[in-house]
Amino acid sequence: MDGNMREQIQKSARTPLQRPAAGELVREFLFSESFIGFAGHFPGFSILPAVGQMLLAQSMIEEDRQRSLTLRRVENAKFTRPIRPGEVVRVEVSLVEQGTSLRAEVAIAAAGATAGRFRQVFLLEEM
Repeated sequence: MDGNMREQIQKSARTPLQRPAAGELVREFLFSESFIGFAGHFPGFSILPAVGQMLLAQSMIEEDRQRSLTLRRVENAKFTRPIRPGEVVRVEVSLVEQGTSLRAEVAIAAAGATAGRFRQVFLLEEM
């Protein structure tokens, strides 16, 4: 992940990373109009692009695992509502290890409404 993007994601965290149960992560974010993820999407009507939403989940998982992860693929991605500056964004992640992969089921809500759901599959490398 881009270092500047990672820093801005961390600074936009509204809550600390929460671990409500084994394999579950939750965090809320609040992004200002100046957040780098809004750049170019779209002038006069800023929205957080899908790749930005995926980076939110990945940053949470990497913080939890205390290491960088390699994304293998994204599955079943559905983005149903734009995320705008100033909205509270809640990201919920459920993790399951499967052999050499880590599967993350991700649900994102903005202003209390579902904004996206997707599955990320990461490569678990030997450390």
